[in-house]
Amino acid sequence: MEEQLRAKYSDKFRVFALLWSSALVFHLLNYGYFEGGWEGPGIDYLYLVDAALSLLTPILLVRPTPRTIQLSAWLLLLGGVIAYPNVTNHEIVLALSASSFLFLVKPDDEKLVDAFFRLARPVTIVLYFFAAFHKLNTSFLDPHFSCATLLYDQILSLYRFLPSRPEIRALLPTLTIVTEFAIPALLLRPATRKAGMLVGIVFHMILGLDPLHPFANFSGLMFLMLAGFSGDRLATLIPLHSGAGRSILDRAVRIMLIGAFLGIELLYAVHHKEFVSVVQYSAWLFVSGILCWSLLVGLSRSTAPLTPISIFPRRGWQLALIVFLIVNAVEPYFGLKTSSSFDMYSNLRVRDHDSNHLLVPPLWDALGDLNDVVYVKESSEPQLAALVADGFQPTLLTLWEHAAAHPEAKIIWSRTPNGAAAEQLDQTALANPIPFWIRKFIFFRYIDQGPEARCSW
Repeated sequence: MEEQLRAKYSDKFRVFALLWSSALVFHLLNYGYFEGGWEGPGIDYLYLVDAALSLLTPILLVRPTPRTIQLSAWLLLLGGVIAYPNVTNHEIVLALSASSFLFLVKPDDEKLVDAFFRLARPVTIVLYFFAAFHKLNTSFLDPHFSCATLLYDQILSLYRFLPSRPEIRALLPTLTIVTEFAIPALLLRPATRKAGMLVGIVFHMILGLDPLHPFANFSGLMFLMLAGFSGDRLATLIPLHSGAGRSILDRAVRIMLIGAFLGIELLYAVHHKEFVSVVQYSAWLFVSGILCWSLLVGLSRSTAPLTPISIFPRRGWQLALIVFLIVNAVEPYFGLKTSSSFDMYSNLRVRDHDSNHLLVPPLWDALGDLNDVVYVKESSEPQLAALVADGFQPTLLTLWEHAAAHPEAKIIWSRTPNGAAAEQLDQTALANPIPFWIRKFIFFRYIDQGPEARCSW
């Protein structure tokens, strides 16, 4: 079988298949089948999609083909449609990039890889730009509140040898923004593209070292996305294969991914979830270490700049997807959405006619009074009560979502902090089902009522 795979598929396809499978495994380990799907509308269908992906994943790791990769892409896209807008950054990026497979009737190995990266490259540029742009706010630049220092502190809790001086921590917010702006700028030029790939790979490996937050899925995906900027030299810059077929490194990555995948499934089956994070983290360190090392070796062996490649979409449907991605990213500034808009862990607060962004004020409040902050006096729904107790407040729309999802709950609220005339939700129209267009396209975080927005997902 090894010789058949080597003869039938190029090294370029096999490297792509390994990176694709790795991204899929880390996605499932953190947000997929094992966790039982999202809580909310469509959860049963989403669970079935993730279960199908889980059955397909071992096949992708053992014997990947263009058809099995295309099938996994269809499942990812279907899962994204079902879960939207309750999707994370990496799910939006993965689903949109995977949509490039939908138009391939008879995909061969080279055509499949090229189709994916033609869309993945502009998606990557848009992602990095808005991830950095959203961080240009007073809260992220304040080391006391910034997600950059919070996440670095989590890494320090495990790697105590890393520098922890206050001067270093004070530089982290600015350094993060500069890095996320620099990566797309470097990727746009052939002469600096390899440097952009290197900075991006190292950045995401470090990000994945956080033992508390599930960044392995996002970083695993970005390894795949960044690899697309190597063009036809993918197998050269990430040399996981030798002339005699799969190398030891390639086999090691696949074995580790299969072991982690099956091991976590077993842990959930025997109700030992306390060991799941250990398996996830160990697999991430192993796989990301090999991928980073391979890229460093590939870059050191090649001194010539990369050949020009197509960065911007040329077809109408590809351009439409990029426009959708940009619209999704700018929605917070129009009062439409403050979650899953590439502003996760950015400290951005643009709601209730208020903005902490340095450049962009609230441009337009599209939802009117539904976007107003309300003050919860009492709640029998535990999640809402816990968030309010921690200093976070919902908008009227978010409160409506809670009330519609928990019609039995007693929730007393007012529109002002000291409002005497509190209202009870089970006696108002907010207990009615939320309209489909709002439920499907609007997703808000809670507003931090402190002087600066604390770091939140």
